[in-house]
Amino acid sequence: MGRHDDLWSLFYMLVEFMVGQLPWRKIKDKEQVGKLKDTYDHRLMLKHLPPEFTIFLDHILNLDYFTKPDYTVKPHEI
Repeated sequence: MGRHDDLWSLFYMLVEFMVGQLPWRKIKDKEQVGKLKDTYDHRLMLKHLPPEFTIFLDHILNLDYFTKPDYTVKPHEI
């Protein structure tokens, strides 16, 4: 697990609260869920959500395993 994994978890929780469920909600196999998360176009989940979700997604998509997330960044700074 990388430093940015907590941000992915937060992103998924917020989207689920807003949308009602995530695309992999009914999949029981953890490997299948992981593969779907890796290949899924996350922007599809954000169609009807505020633009801040896209800013958040763009930020975490640019992080890798070694990058320390900037928890103080504000949407207008990204």
